Amino acid sequence: MNTFVEPIRYSAARRAEKTFVAFKKLTIQYWSALSEANHVHQSTDMAASQQESEQSISLRNKLIALFPEVNKHARLLCIDIMTRSLTTDEPAHPINILESVIDPCLTDSLTKTRILEKIDECITNAKLAKRISLLGWTPWRWLKS
Repeated sequence: MNTFVEPIRYSAARRAEKTFVAFKKLTIQYWSALSEANHVHQSTDMAASQQESEQSISLRNKLIALFPEVNKHARLLCIDIMTRSLTTDEPAHPINILESVIDPCLTDSLTKTRILEKIDECITNAKLAKRISLLGWTPWRWLKS
């Protein structure tokens, strides 16, 4: 379980949860649109097999616009979103798991399941932060002072 560096307000935790849920939904839609585009453009040529449809490009742009906020919330909640590349032909270098959704070069060493598990971990930690922030809030505290 993660420990929080500083207490997080309920509103920030709620915003983080909504952002992670939106990011997951867009990710699934993007991958679906991308697989449909690649299915339509079946070819032996590697460049042709990586073509994107207009829908997948639109979803990718939304993911790119949402990524800085997702990254900020993950760091605020102290979630480890970095991993090392697992390729044997290159030296290991750090990879942001959440960024690998929008960068096809990074996705090669990560599975979609692992990426979705990390997004789910972010959602769970945001929910936990919401509950923890509510534990410190009691109306009786104001009556005592």
